[in-house]
Amino acid sequence: MPLRALGAVSVLLSATAAWGATSDAPMQLGTDGTFGALFLQMTSGDARALEGPEFDARWSIANDWSIPTTLVRGKEQVLLQNDEQADSIAFTVRTPWSLFLGPGSGKAPRPLWERFSTALEWRIVEHWGGWTDRPIEAWHTLIQALNFERAQYPRNAVNVSLVDLTTGRGLDIHSPRFAVGDLVLRTQFLVAEGGSSAVGASRSRWGLSARLDVKAPTGGPEDLGGSGGWDAGGAILGTVELTRWLTLHGMAALSVFSPLALPEPLQPQTWHYAGEASLVARFGDVSVLLEDRFDSALFQGGWERVPMNGDVGFLSSGYYGAFRPQNQISGGVRWNHFTFWFSEDFTPGSSPYQPQHWFYSSNTPDVEIGLAYSAPL
Repeated sequence: MPLRALGAVSVLLSATAAWGATSDAPMQLGTDGTFGALFLQMTSGDARALEGPEFDARWSIANDWSIPTTLVRGKEQVLLQNDEQADSIAFTVRTPWSLFLGPGSGKAPRPLWERFSTALEWRIVEHWGGWTDRPIEAWHTLIQALNFERAQYPRNAVNVSLVDLTTGRGLDIHSPRFAVGDLVLRTQFLVAEGGSSAVGASRSRWGLSARLDVKAPTGGPEDLGGSGGWDAGGAILGTVELTRWLTLHGMAALSVFSPLALPEPLQPQTWHYAGEASLVARFGDVSVLLEDRFDSALFQGGWERVPMNGDVGFLSSGYYGAFRPQNQISGGVRWNHFTFWFSEDFTPGSSPYQPQHWFYSSNTPDVEIGLAYSAPL
């Protein structure tokens, strides 16, 4: 076993050295809240042509938090709660179509098949109590932020509910669950490109692409693996090297969600939009990444929260995460194949129930951290 481990490390380091300059691609993160991750996540990417097949493996943890929340719409009543830590391992393989259809002449403009690439993504998830509740509470105390009533409930517990209170049917999980996620297929088409990249001689300095994503229901909602339905979305991606060391990426996306395959009335919005901006600054073999991601509200509106604990109870409920947009800010550090990131939700907007009235936190997820390994095949 030690010899095998040493051999694996040697191969990994050799691949790292062979890849050359650190990639200036965005981190390609979604918004991995307990319920949001069940649907198609339109993630960003490099809008320039994919030069060769790539492999990506990533581990991440996302901490979600809310107190039990009763929602009412007419005669319908739903219990909503998302209190858990989700640990996921995701795998992605990206391939340019030219790998199968043959390379072009190498002259501009590229032939049609050189403009296409496809990525296949799949993940597995462990939903459990985790270990992140106390560190998050300590962070809130250090910066003197609202603790969202975390200390009044058991730490590192699993309490995920989406239950129709009239029939008692729906999702009600209070113990760890292992889940197989949905399968996502992303196909990208290079619309336009220009200039010469300072990072790679064969790459363009800027690119504009369109992408079509489809999510197949290989996971199920009963164990929080997926929504149980098909989703699809389209996106416009842009990439430009602003300077030799600074690259900007952007994305605007629109997707359509199928209903959640659960016997309860709280269902997602059919149309969902997302946007993202990403800056990658390269300093030798190390890159620093800063990203801002915006997602529209997940669930259909028209619901009201039944008061429980006054104003603070409203902030600690699942209302913001369910019915208001979410803005997620992520920072990352990349060295060759490896990228480490940290994400925190911070959404500008009215928040009348806390001292800072101009932003709010949805806590879906409250905090996310992760580590990715990406390399050419």
